[in-house]
Formats: sequence, C-alpha cells, structure tokens
Amino acid sequence: MRSVYINGKFLTQSVTGVQRFALNFCQDLNDKKMFTVLAPQSCKIRSVYGIKVKNIGFLNGHLWEQVELPLYLFFKGKNNYLLNLCNLAPILYGKNIVAIMDLSFFQDTSWFSWSFKKIYMFFIPIIIKYSKQIFTISRFSRLEIKRMFNIDVPIVYPRSSFVINHNKKTYDSSDNFFITVGSNNPRKNTNFLFKSFFKLNLNLLIVGQSSDNFKKSRNIEFLYLNDKDLKIKLSSAIALLSASSYEGFNLPPLEAQSLGTPLVISDIPVHREVYKDSAIYFKLNSPSSLIKALDQLKSAKIYSKLIKKGFENVNRFNELRLNNLTLAKYGITFNNNVNKGD
Repeated sequence: MRSVYINGKFLTQSVTGVQRFALNFCQDLNDKKMFTVLAPQSCKIRSVYGIKVKNIGFLNGHLWEQVELPLYLFFKGKNNYLLNLCNLAPILYGKNIVAIMDLSFFQDTSWFSWSFKKIYMFFIPIIIKYSKQIFTISRFSRLEIKRMFNIDVPIVYPRSSFVINHNKKTYDSSDNFFITVGSNNPRKNTNFLFKSFFKLNLNLLIVGQSSDNFKKSRNIEFLYLNDKDLKIKLSSAIALLSASSYEGFNLPPLEAQSLGTPLVISDIPVHREVYKDSAIYFKLNSPSSLIKALDQLKSAKIYSKLIKKGFENVNRFNELRLNNLTLAKYGITFNNNVNKGD
C-alpha cells in the first residue's frame, strides 16, 4: 500500500506560524495510519495527533532534510509521497508535496537574515519547478506564486485549532489589555504597535520574544505562551491587534475570533481576503488610523457585531478546509470531526 511520509523537521523548531500550520494540518488528517512523520534523532516526540513519528539519520536541520531524508525515502521504494508542510523540501526527492506559505523572502530583503534569504531563494524555485504538487494557503499567496513563477497552484486554507467559544463578551476597559501575536520579524511590524501603545498608555500583551529594539515599558508586556495559556489570554483580551505589513494568511486573528475576541488589523490585501467585514482595519503605520479603529471598539453595537462576524468567519474556514479536495488524489483528506469539542 502507498504511504505518505511527512517531513518532520518542523518538530525540532520553535513553534511559530508555519509550525502551527503543520501541527494543525496533522491534527486534521483522515486515516492517520497511512502517514508516518520522519524526524531527526533530536526529536523526542513519539506521535503527532496519533501519527507515528519515526526518527531517522544522524544529522539535523537542512543537512538532515536535504541528505538523510531523501536517502531514507529512496530505500523505501518509489511509490511513496513526501508531504512537506513548511515551505522547504528535499530537492533530490521526486515525489514531494509542498505547502508554500508565502514569498515574503523575495519581497523585502531586510525582513530576514542573510543566510535565511540565500537558502530560500535557492531552494524555493527548484522546489516549485520539480515537486509533484505545490499548494498554498490563500488567494493572495497563490497570485504571488503565479506572478513570480507563472504557475497556478491550489489553495488549502488553514483553520483555527481552537473550538468556538460562544460565551457572551462585551467591551470592558477593566479587562485592561489588548494582545498581539507574532515573532520579531520586521514584517510583523510589532514595533509600530509598541510605539503606539507606549504613547497611548494602553496595556498591550505581545506574545513572542522581546528584543533589544524594545525598551521596557510598564504598560507593555512580552510573554512566550503555550497553546493553553495563549487561549486564556486571547479570550481575556479586549481585542487582538495585528500590524503586519505582509502575510501569507495570518492565523492568530482567526484563532482569536474563535474565542470571541474582536480584531483590529492592518489594511493589507491578505487581511481583506481572510477577514473581510469581520474586523476593523487601520492604515498601515498610521497612528491616527489605529486610534480611530480602537475607538470604534467602545461602541457596544460594533463590538457585539465583530464577535458575531468573527464566529461566522471561523465557521467559513472550517468548511473550506473540510470540503477541500485539492490533495485527495494523494490520499490526503481531512477529518469532519475535528474542532467539535473542547
């Protein structure tokens, strides 16, 4: 029987948006017995949502992915596919199925380290050209790939990993904090929110790592949270903010909506695609526009409407994911029972 192996390099990495997408994808898969996650020896995880993890090789990182992973697959036979959920794949293997999140590394060279840029700019064109199947996570990213590489790829939308929480929630300034989720990558534009909230003297929780770029402030806190604690904080916040200048999808706002937390987000194309009329938008890098957006939350009618629209948006992506047949020809389908209970 044909098997589908999953590139498990992401299990050895810190969990950011790309890794969360991979984990959620594994959680949703049907017929998990047909999948095996292949991971380096340094990975101590034995299963991922019921999918067995097999440790192979002796190396780590890109060397493991580009050398030991394809060697193992060659010896396993020619009928097996390799599902790669985090942009990269072994270029020496001929049956790759690859999720390309976005092409941010081609957009602005200041967003990434020199080594990261070189690796991605070398590997991604080869992967796109020679893989059996490429897919992406939004119409925006699909258009970016088509514009740059002149190929049309299908979309498999992400979904929130959190169950919808219909508990009633109202705007209450005593809740006393807003929240944003993201790494220190400049395209996340966290510095704009830091400077804005520093001047506004409003409380902001930044979920992610701090850095020397951010001076200490009594009203701004940095935390690194696991999923359980993130869910609690998202549920308790007045609203989730995102000031990103570029995204392939941006999953944390969708997760916030599933918990009844409204959104105030930057007006960029992918946000308009994903969140439509379920969010309040502000002009990119405009403090005055951000202030106007925050003021709208004080209207009980608008606040309640955002929560309702948010739940509707989460359900839309649940259905988009479950009804998607893009990868069915490889035996990759999704479980209709996911996200039904907490």
